[in-house]
Amino acid sequence: SSSRSISPTSSTNATSTKSLFDHIAERSIPQLETFKPQELTITLWSFEKANASHPLLFEMADDHITSLEHLKNYTPQNLSNLLFAYAKATTKNVANDPNYDPNNNNNKFVTWN
Repeated sequence: SSSRSISPTSSTNATSTKSLFDHIAERSIPQLETFKPQELTITLWSFEKANASHPLLFEMADDHITSLEHLKNYTPQNLSNLLFAYAKATTKNVANDPNYDPNNNNNKFVTWN
């Protein structure tokens, strides 16, 4: 059995990685209510660790987590990983938002659009 390494800079691998993450996000969104806290946390953390963007998944997960009022079920490690994932996603969205002005103190919220 041979071992293949995946280079993050390869365009072929970037395309296949993107479709894999898109597929996972599309399967995950309708099932968010079935995710245990650790499962959802690891899913979102993995997207950001792999630099895979899927704003709709993050928006729907945000709605799911806050609407259920079950943050008490999340361990400190879960919360830390969620914050990491959302901070990375927000940073990416800010970097790509032509309306973002780093000198404007009124930039309190970042939208996923």
